[in-house]
Amino acid sequence: MQWSLVQFQRKNIFFAALALMFMLLGPFEAEGAIAPQPDPAPRPPLLVVRGAEREVQLSSLAIQTTIQDGFAESALEMVFSNPNDRILEGELRFPLRPGQAISGLALDINGEMRQASVVEKARGQEVFEEVTRQQVDPALLEAVQGDSYRLRLYPIPAKGSRRVLLRVMQPLSPEKGELHYTLPLGFAGKLDSFALEVRIASPSGKPAVQSGNMGFTLQSQGIFYSGKIEKSQVRPEGMLDIRLPAPQDFAGALTAVRWGDRLYFSTAALVQGNTAPRALPSLVTLLWDASGSGAGRDHAREYAFLDGYCKALGNAELRLILLRDVPEAAKTFSIKNGDWTELKDYLRATVYDGGTNLTAWKTSDDCDEYLLFSDGLSNFGPEAAAWSLPQMTGKQRLFAVNSSMNADSRALRHAARSGAYIDLLQLDARQALNRLLHEGLRVSLDDSALAGRGEARLDPESASAALSEEGEVLCRLAGWIAKDAGSSQRTLGLRIDYADGTSRQYPVALPAWEDAPKYEAATAPLQARLWGGYAIAALEGEYKRNKKAITRLGQELGLVSRATSLIVLETAEDYARYNVTPPPELKAQVQAIQSVMQQEQGTGYMDEGALLELWRKKVQWWESDFTAKPKKRKDESELNRRRRHLATGAGVEPEPVAPGAAPRMQAPPEPMAADSAAAPAPEQEAPKQGAPAMGIQLRPWTSDAPYIARMRDSADKDLYAVYLDEKPGYSNSSAFFLDAADRFFERGMKELGLRVLSNIAELDLENRRLLRMLAYRLIQADEPALALAILEQVLELAPYEPQSMRDLALAHAALGNTQKAVDLLHETARREWPYRFGEINTIALTEMNALIALSQKALKTDAIHSGLLVNLPVDLRVVLSWDTDNTDMDLWVTDPGGEATYYENPLSGQGGSISRDCIQGYGPEEFMLKKATPGVYKVEVNYYGSSQQVISGEVSMLVTLFTNFGTPQQKEERITVRLKETAKKVLAGEFTIGSPPQ
Repeated sequence: MQWSLVQFQRKNIFFAALALMFMLLGPFEAEGAIAPQPDPAPRPPLLVVRGAEREVQLSSLAIQTTIQDGFAESALEMVFSNPNDRILEGELRFPLRPGQAISGLALDINGEMRQASVVEKARGQEVFEEVTRQQVDPALLEAVQGDSYRLRLYPIPAKGSRRVLLRVMQPLSPEKGELHYTLPLGFAGKLDSFALEVRIASPSGKPAVQSGNMGFTLQSQGIFYSGKIEKSQVRPEGMLDIRLPAPQDFAGALTAVRWGDRLYFSTAALVQGNTAPRALPSLVTLLWDASGSGAGRDHAREYAFLDGYCKALGNAELRLILLRDVPEAAKTFSIKNGDWTELKDYLRATVYDGGTNLTAWKTSDDCDEYLLFSDGLSNFGPEAAAWSLPQMTGKQRLFAVNSSMNADSRALRHAARSGAYIDLLQLDARQALNRLLHEGLRVSLDDSALAGRGEARLDPESASAALSEEGEVLCRLAGWIAKDAGSSQRTLGLRIDYADGTSRQYPVALPAWEDAPKYEAATAPLQARLWGGYAIAALEGEYKRNKKAITRLGQELGLVSRATSLIVLETAEDYARYNVTPPPELKAQVQAIQSVMQQEQGTGYMDEGALLELWRKKVQWWESDFTAKPKKRKDESELNRRRRHLATGAGVEPEPVAPGAAPRMQAPPEPMAADSAAAPAPEQEAPKQGAPAMGIQLRPWTSDAPYIARMRDSADKDLYAVYLDEKPGYSNSSAFFLDAADRFFERGMKELGLRVLSNIAELDLENRRLLRMLAYRLIQADEPALALAILEQVLELAPYEPQSMRDLALAHAALGNTQKAVDLLHETARREWPYRFGEINTIALTEMNALIALSQKALKTDAIHSGLLVNLPVDLRVVLSWDTDNTDMDLWVTDPGGEATYYENPLSGQGGSISRDCIQGYGPEEFMLKKATPGVYKVEVNYYGSSQQVISGEVSMLVTLFTNFGTPQQKEERITVRLKETAKKVLAGEFTIGSPPQ
């Protein structure tokens, strides 16, 4: 094996500190007609610190590795130095090889390393963002879709340093009867200090070690081996290479410990295997992921793999379906004597563009074999995120083939359960092709001896393992036995079923409770974490169904998963306030604080009386009679001084102490009268004859980016080619895809416009800002079903933000799912949200009542207080929402008389009312005018400023304009606007109110 290191990059990013976390990939060896391919270089982890004038550097690194039970766990303690004059927030993203996982995180707090706590994923994100708003020290590590992780770190002190410790688990690779561990040493350049310590349990014999220029050696003590070096001002070179004899016997390699009320065990051993050629089909369907991310796959390996497969097929037909945001029509190619040149040329000319929808294709009764070439990152389409692939029937089988460094291997493995998962980066050429052309062995585990008082699981890799050249496969298993299961020894049954119909049993004897040593540490032992990791891997194949079980396992065993994250907080008060399990050294202090706080903790819902009072005030405004008298403009307010303070970057003043949108009341007011639960108020009857005509004229926002003119001047037939020509220079720019999509929509080329727009789903997985932006534009394009799937994901990522629930409700409303929309809006209104989210409660009630009033069928409203059921029809309504947190956007509406309704003049002479200004959230801000006088009303938006530590660039806004809101004549128009410059107003649209007809 050889290490291929990506060139070090030096513009506000580093990856050297974590490049070692990648398990080295085996060479793609020549086999028959399959051409050898170079070793793939691991994609580097990147710490992105936008806006940093000078790069953040790695100055010190200490590595401690423990090898046991066929696994290596490495603790990497890193010191990062910030030479800049300001505090920074960094975000580190790093993909891991299948089988690798983050197993721990610690952060220096006041000079001491503090271990991370496990939290439910959305809760971790909520707490991290709340704490960073207070400018104190958190760190958050999350798993994102695919085999990738993201570490958010704040603060990295100005002219200072930050120390972080990460733990990474990885399986050892079997090779020629040995287990192989490699660690690159020449990855970090010159370091102020470097330390390396390795400890190995090797019951099968002494390990062999090579260590480049570091002079590293191992000392033995029975079956244990260890070594340590420490150096300063050093530039490590070469590679640490450790090979140890692979265990041949499960019992001899088994380790067990008692932790809590369970005995946990794990073991690994090489077993002999064989395969048998299988009958190959005459028709194969090739499912080829041609989305934007598909361009990142290793196509040379895929072509080499297909070359060997086609030669084995001889004469056959290959039916090709390209999968993007929508699948393309199938195209059939004939393979003659293994020659697939026509298909290969077609694939080489394939354009990779659009989001990934792997679920919309259909099986065919005449085809029994499907080959899916994809990274598994399904992210676009009504069912895409759910990974609901068509079910294989009868003899149909699906083989999933991956060649991407950033893939969702668990999803692909789950999809291929009828066939096999083939990782072209992990398997050599012989193994990859043999897995497709042969019936392989199947490994199963019988844990019935545990009699329901325990559980054992196989490593998912072992369940359908690939054979080595020596005909061996490494099987790993782990599990637990309950303390009350009794003291007798128990034996598991590991069974290998071979392709020739034979099988072999491998008994795995487990120790009795009293024979296992007690594990004293608070963190879970390796054996427990291995079992938990195997269990989660099996459960994540159907994530939505198993989310609670995954969350529970992650929290019990300290594991990062799609449902759980790791977080470090600064103070005991933070752990108590956010109800995060503290590290052992803070446990007593946190419990004392929480015992005092218990009486102050709320339910998460507003006091009903407080909500009724807020709604009463809005109804009172609506019932008031205004005369059109211009109001004198107010002097500069305290709020405006706060705004200037924010815009200069001096910080943000703390929010009011009250956690909700209004003070609590001792008793609710009397409910307001309403005709009936779903009946409209009298005022919402159809306008009488003679009412003025109302129109909406949007002012489309146009980017001044350099590619706009070229696209604008292109003929329809050339527009897509021009877009593709410009795309490589803007492949990571959401603005580019928004602008380009607009050009296609303008020309009525909706299918291509949606494809271009769907690329945003590929840019940054689980980035709710980008997902909101994409959903807003899909709604504007009249594609609420596509937006709904995106917004469901946003709600899962950020249920603690009211916009997530409200946006999803409005998407349901657009689809005609009125009851669901009403229920979500009512829930939004009832929740107690932080003050920074403005008047979201009453805005949600306004929208809820309009939906109830306009519904053509009866809706269930029994759960809604009658005092909240009052429709507020108005002539004009404007709602402004945006996609970037901690950002101050302003809505301005200027009436025909020149009076502007905005944050300093929230009530106009005509009675135009604007909701409370949101200076730190996402909005929404709402303008309403019950009776509009004739003339033109200008709707403008202004980007006032941002208090984010991570500079996000442009802010996207969705502006929705309504006429006759809440009446059967309601009309609405939407427009998206992007702003980069602060303190600049942009005209979004105009209302034109005509004179009543004579």
